[in-house]
Amino acid sequence: MSGYNNSPGAKRPESQAIHITPVADNYGAPTAGPSTFNSQDGGQRISRYETSLSLRYDVEAALAYVLGVFSGALLLVLEKKNDYVRFHAWQSSIMSAVVFFALVFTALISSFLYWLVLLAAIAAFGYMARRAYFDGAVFERFALPYVGPLALQFVDEE
Repeated sequence: MSGYNNSPGAKRPESQAIHITPVADNYGAPTAGPSTFNSQDGGQRISRYETSLSLRYDVEAALAYVLGVFSGALLLVLEKKNDYVRFHAWQSSIMSAVVFFALVFTALISSFLYWLVLLAAIAAFGYMARRAYFDGAVFERFALPYVGPLALQFVDEE
């Protein structure tokens, strides 16, 4: 029988003790959460979770779709730190412009078609807001065809 007792009040022998040492970065502070190394910012570590506003990044990304081009443009002006939020703000703005032109075109053709496109657009914006919020947990960018690659290009060029 071994000398180790697994009861809650028993002490482990020194040879089986668990020692946890916090991992520290170059500045001596423990690191927490995913971060990226950005040479353009003087080699500083930037947290993926950090935003310019006091909201969580997934909430900001979902808010980009709430008022279409208005909320997208507002986030593009206010949010400078988080590429995830900026991607969704660009995608929302471009998507809003496409929807606007589709609504104008369909209004000239048929009232029924106009309402059909409007309801589809509202559903699409709701779906995109939901995806932006839930995909934020893994930083997955759900890109729409044609619009998503263009938004990604805009974010990469900044």
